[in-house]
Amino acid sequence: MRITVDASIVIKWFVAESLSRESRLLLARHMEFQAPDLLLPEFANTIWKKVRRGEIADPEPFLNELRSLTELIALYPAEVLIERASHLAFEMDHPVYDCLYLACAEASGTALVTADKALVDRADESQSGLEVRHIGTSATARWIKEAIAASGQPGSGATGSIAFRS
Repeated sequence: MRITVDASIVIKWFVAESLSRESRLLLARHMEFQAPDLLLPEFANTIWKKVRRGEIADPEPFLNELRSLTELIALYPAEVLIERASHLAFEMDHPVYDCLYLACAEASGTALVTADKALVDRADESQSGLEVRHIGTSATARWIKEAIAASGQPGSGATGSIAFRS
């Protein structure tokens, strides 16, 4: 199954925080991930914020994981998505950088999975027809489990070399 993920999901693969367990369910072996290349600077920026707030003592192990992200997630150039993302931002009255993830999902015909409730709500309100799923809902958990069951592959075991750190 192919899905688009945003930084709110990916950071939870590495850092213990609310909805980390649910986000890590996506790491079933058969999942294929994609995102705009904005994901990398957003991930690094989140690590920077966590260091500043004292939530992470040493950023290096997390920043070293940036390499594994490029092996795990197909990254699409923002320059290809920016025009559609800008239109979505104006239609939804929501930041362009979040709309890059929506444009990526739309271009590939995949669902966007996010932990950003405001983004989910805006997408729902916009009636854009885009499939945006919040990782914290029981409906999304069922959707993930059904995808795992339909693939005939076990749902445990992370893809790649992602190291969960707390």
